[in-house]
Amino acid sequence: MPFDFPEIRTFRLLLREVNPSIVRQLFGQYPDAEISRLLGCRTGADWDFFEQRYRHFETFDKKLSYRNWLLIDARDGGLIGDCGFHNWWIGQHKAELGYGIWDAAYRGKGLMAEAMQEVIRIGFETMGLLQMEAFVNPQNEVSVYLLQKFGFKEEPKMSDTRTFALLRQDYTGANP
Repeated sequence: MPFDFPEIRTFRLLLREVNPSIVRQLFGQYPDAEISRLLGCRTGADWDFFEQRYRHFETFDKKLSYRNWLLIDARDGGLIGDCGFHNWWIGQHKAELGYGIWDAAYRGKGLMAEAMQEVIRIGFETMGLLQMEAFVNPQNEVSVYLLQKFGFKEEPKMSDTRTFALLRQDYTGANP
């Protein structure tokens, strides 16, 4: 039986949603090889990453959830990364944004900005978030630039990571 992922299309990407309900359904009904095919995993490393990140990323706290999107190359259907809210505090209308392009050949092409534009829009317009935050390695200037491009502001330093936040009232919805 075919599996129908909720998907969003951008110019160069297909964003395939992953949330607790979808993960339970996938792993409950399909063998690993079929799930790997459905997700666009090109290599065993792609599958290992997905399985580690999502199969065991289940929360039993009803106040905490996640909603992520796998980044699929629209040309060849291959999995290249993910972007989304890996910590979503539902009652507080707050979420932590996380993202990564796993395949180095796809970095530096503006694909993450393309994905983040949709993910941020969904966070504020559909999920009802009031605040998003992101934690960045201080040496990751590309990530800092990307967050600032979308209007994230740096928060006071509290640890050895840089913290950024974007409030709903500061969200313009504009194409950066």
